[in-house]
Amino acid sequence: ILAESCWHIFVLLKAYKLNCLEPNKKEIEQFYDGFKHHQQHLGVTLRHRKIARMLKAFGLKKTDAVLEVGCGIGTVSGLIIPNNKKGKFVGVDISAESIRLAQNSYKKYTHASFLVNDMGDFNTDVRFDWFVFPDVLEHIPVSNHPSIFKTLRLFSKPNAKILIHIPHPKRIAWLRTHQPEQLQIIDQELDVLNSIQMLQKEGFVLSYYQEYALHHKPYDYIFMMFRTETKDTAFKLKNVITRAWEHWLSKW
Repeated sequence: ILAESCWHIFVLLKAYKLNCLEPNKKEIEQFYDGFKHHQQHLGVTLRHRKIARMLKAFGLKKTDAVLEVGCGIGTVSGLIIPNNKKGKFVGVDISAESIRLAQNSYKKYTHASFLVNDMGDFNTDVRFDWFVFPDVLEHIPVSNHPSIFKTLRLFSKPNAKILIHIPHPKRIAWLRTHQPEQLQIIDQELDVLNSIQMLQKEGFVLSYYQEYALHHKPYDYIFMMFRTETKDTAFKLKNVITRAWEHWLSKW
């Protein structure tokens, strides 16, 4: 089965890279149904842990509701779910096979659910504090991004945040030239400014941006955090002890 799936992935990739064919939804589903074997073999990596740590560092609470888009077999999900047990977790993916594995892996967590969905017709009663895109936006056609971002707004709580982790576009471009076999069925060099503007149109503003080297110098990944734009911001002065402590630390 593994050999057959790998061969199917190879044939699809060869067709798209050599003939520049546009994959349809069914072909994308088939690719990621087969891609589950790669995810299982890879397991939890430094990249996955980095994403989960970023989420916690930026304020994930036990009571928060989280939507993970492109959850795959649940690799990153498994690092998030134990940290919001009093909240809600929903993972979505285009691959039914991947979702089946995720459901089996995390069935003991009653606050977590996994759905087969590409965000084209997403609907739920849940309103979310967090939306997480763990290296998935580059695999979704850019033409679909505006509608996805609009959906996020519809299902967001007033102070919702978005965590986006993507490969640096220059890294994707390098792979396309030197190691095209490493690319997936859709792997786009995202225009980061365009993504920021699309999200801003839906009421999300960039609050943090970082280019960093996970495996390759000078950089190979980008981390972005967005927050819901608020009309009125209350500015409160830090207490005198905190300011004095920070002033003292700045000397060292």
